[in-house]
This record gives sequence, C-alpha cells and structure tokens, in this order.
Amino acid sequence: MGAAQPEPQSNSYALDGEAYKYVAELVLEAGISPLLHRSVVVTIVNEGVIEGVIVESKSGR
Repeated sequence: MGAAQPEPQSNSYALDGEAYKYVAELVLEAGISPLLHRSVVVTIVNEGVIEGVIVESKSGR
C-alpha cells in the first residue's frame, strides 16, 4: 500500500495521514481497541495458534 515513506534526513518513516485515517476507521468499525505505543514482550501460543500477547508501555505491563 505504501503508507509509509522513508524520511531523507533521518532514519525514520513518515506516515501518509489519509492512509492512516482509512485504516483507523476500518479498525474501529471492526470493534478493535488499538493499543498505541506498546511493545509486545510475550506471545501466548497454544498448538501453534496465538491466543494472546503481553504488552508493555511506559506505564508497565
């Protein structure tokens, strides 16, 4: 889809705001609660199927 483009002056990416809004709307319509600024630290896997994840943020787990 190409929603992120490399920034020439740094080692980061710029997001396409319109593409982000489109995906965010789909996520919310699907009833998903996005967890922004989180890191996945552990996955819970049962017989090869991911059943859950444990995430961390600045506030903890």
